[in-house]
Amino acid sequence: MRTVTILVAGLLTLLPLQAASQPAHEGPVLTPAAQPAFERLQALVNQQEVLGADVRVQGIAIAADHAILKLSGAGHQSSVTLRPRGGSENGGRFFAIDPPGAGTPVDQEVLRRLPQALDRSFQTNPWLIPTPPLDPTPAPLPEPATGPSLTTVFLAIGGVLLLVGLLVWV
Repeated sequence: MRTVTILVAGLLTLLPLQAASQPAHEGPVLTPAAQPAFERLQALVNQQEVLGADVRVQGIAIAADHAILKLSGAGHQSSVTLRPRGGSENGGRFFAIDPPGAGTPVDQEVLRRLPQALDRSFQTNPWLIPTPPLDPTPAPLPEPATGPSLTTVFLAIGGVLLLVGLLVWV
């Protein structure tokens, strides 16, 4: 019984090490401050009808590296994925918009208006770009130079020229 307890205790101490060894998410992550902005977006769409008279936000699912906006309108439902803006993608200042998959109806006018609604809802960038952890081991020092340095070579050449000049002058 004592052996089993020691083995279980040993395994339990290894579990945090395994979790710590899992790589952290390397790309931008949504900050907790994004939640109120998503609520503003939902109110803006549902109350002010900025995406269209019949378009509503049914829900928003927030993950670390993306958010899913669930839209409904005109008898259909669809979802668009909001990711960090990477380049020239359409999506406003902070987001790239992945349209729903093939066969899922979504009005192109909704996709055209969504970036403006996102820009009105998000005054600041909701993405946190994680910095890589500092390496605790210092960089190795450069190897000391072996042989004469450039300064020593120039001093030696200058000394030889000076001696030759003195010998020729005398």
